[in-house]
Amino acid sequence: MKNMAFFSLLFSFAVFLTASAKDFDVRDFGAVGDGKTKNTLSIQKAIDECSRTGGGVVKFEGGRYLTGMIFLKDSVTLEITASATLLGSPNDSDYPTNIPLKHLVKELCPRGRGTALIVADQCRNIGIKGAGKIDCNGHEFVELARTREYGYTSNGDQVGKEVPGGLGDNWVNWKYRRKKGYPPPRMVLFAGCSDVSVSDISLVNPAAGWGFWATDCDRVIFDKVKVLADPEKPNNDGFHINCSRDVVISNCRVVAGDDAIKIRANGRALAKGGTPACERVIVSNCSLQSHAGAISFGWIGDGVIRDCVFSNITISDSASGIDFVVPRFEEGMTDVGTAEPRFENISFGAITMDRIYSSPISLSFSCKKKVPSAIVKNVSFTDVRCKALRFPSFSSNSTCPMEDVVFRGCSFTRVSDEDFPGKWEKKGAAWWTRPMPERFMAVRGLRYDGCTFDDIAIEK
Repeated sequence: MKNMAFFSLLFSFAVFLTASAKDFDVRDFGAVGDGKTKNTLSIQKAIDECSRTGGGVVKFEGGRYLTGMIFLKDSVTLEITASATLLGSPNDSDYPTNIPLKHLVKELCPRGRGTALIVADQCRNIGIKGAGKIDCNGHEFVELARTREYGYTSNGDQVGKEVPGGLGDNWVNWKYRRKKGYPPPRMVLFAGCSDVSVSDISLVNPAAGWGFWATDCDRVIFDKVKVLADPEKPNNDGFHINCSRDVVISNCRVVAGDDAIKIRANGRALAKGGTPACERVIVSNCSLQSHAGAISFGWIGDGVIRDCVFSNITISDSASGIDFVVPRFEEGMTDVGTAEPRFENISFGAITMDRIYSSPISLSFSCKKKVPSAIVKNVSFTDVRCKALRFPSFSSNSTCPMEDVVFRGCSFTRVSDEDFPGKWEKKGAAWWTRPMPERFMAVRGLRYDGCTFDDIAIEK
């Protein structure tokens, strides 16, 4: 409660600052909102001048403002009003890869690229607000790609068959794949920033990449934000929070092709080195949907994630619900850290899940070497109510033990395929998550207090 009160005060203060600051209309710097004129230079001039003169609001009104990559600066808030759209360029060349970043080694970023539509690199007191839209023009970066239908074996090998007329790539069971060439940009990147406020904005049509990526940031607030992706496009994360501290995500709606909310501690791309913990992340009053994971923690080589609170969240129509995962496959990915994973002091309360195509809660780990202490410690679930094809699942081995996992007053209902829309099980990550049986292992301190398990699937 103290944390929530602090962030409410911080958010109110940020609103006061931006409300009293000077406005800079992008049209006064030559921007044209016709959806055709490229306004990258005009918008950047407005941002630069706003920051140079002490900060304020760079305002977009009355039109669709086409732009390539732009850079936020200290004390600048972008305001996209209800009558305006910030429209991402469909040309990959408008997101240049040769511009260096201060906080990240761009070659070590996931997919080897540090670009985005909006980049904030070591900025202070910045924000994005308004009832308008950021349209990332995502359909320009993908093509039809129903190439193979496959799953993973227990060893991580791909199995399956080619679909006639397929284009041939690794993204299957999503209707689209990224076009060949450079990967698409991320949508909004905050790297090494502090005192960030994003409110009321709708981010739509992301380009097969993460919506908001906050990496190694302090004091970040997302409130009343919508991230609305086509779930049939791969890798569209909603919020990707990495190695950051004091982050609040509240009153948000996410529809994603990949993880709706991803929490990680991957320091691989940080210019300063090291792997800072991702800690004190608070998520509340949100609605999530995903063709992959609704809430997902960790990945290969992540470090410490701790002291996080998730409450009053609705999850529906998702391949999985809440996942803690350190996989043993996909070693060729660029999005791999070098630390030892640890998940500590994480709580979930008042969570409702419906139409989940695998385990609603899954803790699955495959450590390369034995970790010195429990990989999971003090994780609790209170008043969690789920309808899914599986019960909660725990999978690990002696190299990465878990302890103190507690369920209180939870209700788990296992339903049958007949309770779900037709053919959904062949979309997105459902293909390889759906067939997996529940796995239970000895977890020191595992408790179910006042929980119920109803197996409607068997009764039918």
